[in-house]
Amino acid sequence: MFLALGIGTCGLGIWLWATVGGNEGMSALVPGVIALFFGILYVRMPYFILTPTELIVPMMRGRLARTGIRPQARLDAGGTRLTMTVGRRTTTSLPVYRVMARRSDWEALREQLDRRGGGPSGAD
Repeated sequence: MFLALGIGTCGLGIWLWATVGGNEGMSALVPGVIALFFGILYVRMPYFILTPTELIVPMMRGRLARTGIRPQARLDAGGTRLTMTVGRRTTTSLPVYRVMARRSDWEALREQLDRRGGGPSGAD
């Protein structure tokens, strides 16, 4: 989203610079470059990091950015969202969605969880 916003605003700034003048063009070009910069940073940032003890979502802020994983928990990536089940009835939806991850990464996560019986291992 930041990439599209940055490219669009930069294009508008260049068009304004060429047609109206430098001041008007710069007023759109500077925010466009900033949005483009954040978009490039977010593309390079991993969507989530799964360790044996916690799930970290670097894009998020606050208490949902880090979720503790209990040793007896079973993780499942079979649906549209990553879920954690402790025992038989306690299922918690984690802030990781299939549509926000690359298809190959999501499939690799599913395979890894299936091999390990639902337990996390290492960083993904």
